[in-house]
This record gives sequence, structure tokens and C-alpha cells, in this order.
Amino acid sequence: QRAARALRREIAEAVEALRDRGACCAQMSGSGSAVYGVFPDERTADAALPAIRARWGSACRCATCAESVTFAEE
Repeated sequence: QRAARALRREIAEAVEALRDRGACCAQMSGSGSAVYGVFPDERTADAALPAIRARWGSACRCATCAESVTFAEE
């Protein structure tokens, strides 16, 4: 992750933006094709979404539950 962040400042900016908006954990996946944040609750995640979309254009909020994975789309 350190090498990818050094090459692409946007990765570090995205991780910082997620943390600044309440993510308990934020990091890139794999080789940096995506950055994700884990939020303490739906309210915090929902509040962060518009700002993340405004800056990077693409973002989605996902939620997991005991039986399946759901996508929460607008």
C-alpha cells in the first residue's frame, strides 16, 4: 500500500477523506483499484457518501448481514 500511495497521491487522499468522515478503517484493496472505508453505522456511512461522490465521482455504500450481502444504491 505504501508504494501505491507514493505513486498515486489520490489513494492517500481517498483514505484520508474516508477517515475524516468517520470511517473506523480505510484502505485500498489489492493493487489499489479501489479504496474502501468501514463505518461504525449506516448513518455515518450515509453522511460520508455525498462528499466522497462529489470528489471522486463514483462511490457506493455496501452493507453486510448474517445471511447475504446487500448493495444500497440511490
